Amino acid sequence: MTANQIEAAIVDCELAPRAVIVEAERSEWLGLGRTPVREALVSLANANLLRLGRGGVVIPELNAMTMLKLLELREHIERLCIQKAVDRQTEEDHQAFKELHSRLKDIPNDDRAGFMAVLWDIHIAVATASQNEFIDSALRTTQGLSRRSLLGSFGGPLKRRADDAVN
Repeated sequence: MTANQIEAAIVDCELAPRAVIVEAERSEWLGLGRTPVREALVSLANANLLRLGRGGVVIPELNAMTMLKLLELREHIERLCIQKAVDRQTEEDHQAFKELHSRLKDIPNDDRAGFMAVLWDIHIAVATASQNEFIDSALRTTQGLSRRSLLGSFGGPLKRRADDAVN
């Protein structure tokens, strides 16, 4: 839970690039001790969402070259993930996809946060249906960085039609 809260603040750009995270402040913000916060920060550093160093914990900048490298990797991970999800999905997975499609169609065109939340849930559902924990882990890492870049790139509402996103 702690890592998820800090990750959301990074991905949603509440913690800006080059921001320094002070462990004690995060502990107070989350209402937790320093140990769970430290463990969360290490986990997020492993996912490349922040950098741990002598000067503290820093949110790295995302530049165009970093994003191009990330997209190279994402293309292959997502293709493999989708192939495995199609091959291995259960009836429960299939029902989850139907529910996600309905949620996606119900999002107003100007609801960027709602769209991003459902898109994240779609990626998690596909990764889960792939039944491969290594694909799941790689996908979560690349998706967090990509979402952060996407949210940082759009100042206004993200307009997207549900049918375009599904097809």
